[in-house]
Amino acid sequence: MAGWGGLRMSAAAGRSLRACRHAASEAAGVGCCLSLLRFATSNHRLGFGVCSIGDKMMASAALTPSNPLGARFVATWQQNCSGWAVERHEPGTVPTSAEAYVDDLPTRSPSAVLASFLGQASPMAVFELDCDGVRKAVGLKLMSVASNPVMVRQPLTSRTEMRELDKVHPVLMRLDGLATYHWGTPVFLDLCEAMGLDPQAARPRFRARFKDLAEELLRWRCTVRLGADASWESPGGKARQAVSMALEMMRADAYPGPGHLDRLRDCWAGMDRGPLPHVGELDELVNSDELLDTAGLDAGVVRPREMPATALTFLPSRHGSGYTATISGYWGQHEPDGWVA
Repeated sequence: MAGWGGLRMSAAAGRSLRACRHAASEAAGVGCCLSLLRFATSNHRLGFGVCSIGDKMMASAALTPSNPLGARFVATWQQNCSGWAVERHEPGTVPTSAEAYVDDLPTRSPSAVLASFLGQASPMAVFELDCDGVRKAVGLKLMSVASNPVMVRQPLTSRTEMRELDKVHPVLMRLDGLATYHWGTPVFLDLCEAMGLDPQAARPRFRARFKDLAEELLRWRCTVRLGADASWESPGGKARQAVSMALEMMRADAYPGPGHLDRLRDCWAGMDRGPLPHVGELDELVNSDELLDTAGLDAGVVRPREMPATALTFLPSRHGSGYTATISGYWGQHEPDGWVA
């Protein structure tokens, strides 16, 4: 029986999230020059979500190694001064893993996305709110999306609105104030240190011969923003997509496939090369097979199976192109357990 598998869905829910038109899927043109990627559980706070339901390793947190717990911030309401007091607990205190922490919560978010969030191999910082005996918690992980640093938040307890905790935790307020940043931005590094997160562990690694070029492209990709009226299908939008694709193919921890290069060349043909740094060097790489050379890959990186893939882009909403959505899928044979082979 044939069917769809490996679905990855993205939705940009407003002008402020126009930069996230496409979800992070094998560098297929990802726009993530934003402060936060939110795994939303409420229509009131819907921002941008990535839910990878086609990966067996992400179907359950129990199938992944335990993730360490970063810093824990606990906000408690003080009746005597009618205000919030925030206490920071150092990383390494009990419980020592993200899974153990969530298991100890009085209530657990019913969101199916929580398992995928916990399944990401990344330390988790925690922000709590304790008021009148009601305990609410939000987890935060640093992830690399299209080689860009993205702070991902996820409610851990039921009936928890992220904006409730945003108002009382100074660290979250500072995160909300970040418009653009890259792996070396001082404020970003300070916030990672405060939360007990290691940006170097999440930072993408590039093959030695591409490293200098990749680092410059990465800085450009993380900090240069499209104009307010630009779309991801415009020449400028395609330029940023092309850089994201090229960066993914330069990585040392990901296998570059021929399908990736084909998509990069298609994007390269219709883009505006004017704003790109090192455009001549990039042009040579795109029109050669050098990006497919696997020399310099990390040990243990395996070649993924090539399956026919396609993307379905829904018609834009009447509210504007910022509300468009795309679903990418792979076509193959169902295994007995329901996954696509």
